[in-house]
Parts: sequence; C-alpha cells; structure tokens
Amino acid sequence: NYYPMVQSAFIQSRRSRLVLLSEQAHGVSSQGNGQVEVMLHRRLVNNDPAKIIADLTLNDTSVVHPVFWLLLGSRNLTSGLRQRSGLALQHRPVVMLREMSETARRGSGSRQQEAVTLPPSIHLQILSIPGWKYSSNHTEHLRTLQKGATCQPGTQPITGQRGSPQSHPGSFRSCFFQGLLLEPQEPLLEPTCNWAQA
Repeated sequence: NYYPMVQSAFIQSRRSRLVLLSEQAHGVSSQGNGQVEVMLHRRLVNNDPAKIIADLTLNDTSVVHPVFWLLLGSRNLTSGLRQRSGLALQHRPVVMLREMSETARRGSGSRQQEAVTLPPSIHLQILSIPGWKYSSNHTEHLRTLQKGATCQPGTQPITGQRGSPQSHPGSFRSCFFQGLLLEPQEPLLEPTCNWAQA
C-alpha cells in the first residue's frame, strides 16, 4: 500500500533516523524493514475493453524532475532540522539573470532601470517594521539595536506608531523589540525569538 507523503517521510532505528524531504507530494511505501519506496509519477491505463467508462485513461508520459533531500542523524537532530529544511526546500532562492543596457554598463547618470517581471509562480513578500530606518549597513543596525533606539524619533518603541504604546502579543513588531529576531516560520510567518539574548 502507498500512503500520501505531503512533504516528508522517515524510517528510523533505535539510534538514527533517515528523513526524506520532497518539494511536492508523492506516494510512499515501506516494502520491508529499512526500506522506503517513493512513487515518483503514476500512470493508469484503461483496461476496459468495452469502453463502458469513458475518459478513464491517464496515460501521462511527461518527464518529472522531483527534488529530494535526505537527512540522516539522530532522532533529535533530524526532528529539529526537518521543518527548517522542508521550508528551505520549498522556498529555494530564485536567481534571475538579465542583460544590462549599454547605458547601465557605462555608468551614465541615468539610473532608471526597467521593471523586472516575476514569473507567476513567484510571490514577493517583504517583511518590514513600521518606524524602522533601513540601511544596507548591517553594522549600523547592530549599533542602533545596542543603543535601544529602534524607532524613528517621535514613535513608540513597542509599535513603531505615533501615539500611545499598545501591546500586540505575539506580533512581529513586539517580538522584534523584546528579543532578537531569528527567522519567520511556517505557517503564519510568526517570528522565532531568542529570549536568552534579549
């Protein structure tokens, strides 16, 4: 019997675990002790000679290119890495290359560039904090955080908004100001805070 594998499947012994991660759903089965079988693609051929049931044939001969990652280690280690690695596999970075125009190569004063069109499968998400002054200089951000000046002048330290401070438990902003933001996590993109470093 095959069972649905949405993102991961594993086999384990008393000391170690092998985790199989996939970027898309597959069927998975264990035919024997220590074995995992993954159905990459299915092909159903209609064996109804009388053609009583119409349009049952699924004779898809397309080539599939599945991507799998394997994690091997102790149960504790692979349990911690499974979710993070699964997210990394499903949201791999996209690199788009394009030719620069002649004026951009020569470094002319005009810096206006054409807009980049993203493929329909890519959704751009920007996480920002109201009131935060952004800079590409990471050292400057660290100095600002160490001083405790996390908002622009005239804004409140909890919400970054003008007016009275309000508590937003569990929100992105309050977590950022109470601890060090490590990473957003699935499924609600709630941040993980390291309270020991706060």
